[in-house]
Amino acid sequence: MKIVNFNYEKKYIKDFISITKSLYSNEDNMEDDSTLKYILLDKHPLSKDFKLNKYIIYDDEKVVGRFIITEYPDDKDICYIGFFECINNSSVAAFLFDEANKVAKE
Repeated sequence: MKIVNFNYEKKYIKDFISITKSLYSNEDNMEDDSTLKYILLDKHPLSKDFKLNKYIIYDDEKVVGRFIITEYPDDKDICYIGFFECINNSSVAAFLFDEANKVAKE
C-alpha cells in the first residue's frame, strides 16, 4: 500500500471523492460531491479557518482509503482526523491510522 499526500491535483480529488461511491449505496452515501470538492480545493467559505492535509491510500492503483488531517492556526498542539473512509479490511484501516498518526506527530 502507498499513501499520497495531495493538494489540488484533479486525479486525486476525483479519487478522494469517488471512494464513497464504491463503499456505500446511493441511499447510504450522505456526502455532497460539490461541497466536498470546494472543501478540497480550499474554496469553501470556511476554508480560510483551517489547513487541510489530504491523503489517499492506494493498493496498487486501486483507492482503498482516505483521510484528512485538519489543523487550525490557533490550535498548535491539536489536529483532527476526518473524512476517514476505507474498504472493509483491517490491514488497510491499521495502515491508514498508522499513517495518520505519523502525520499528526509531525
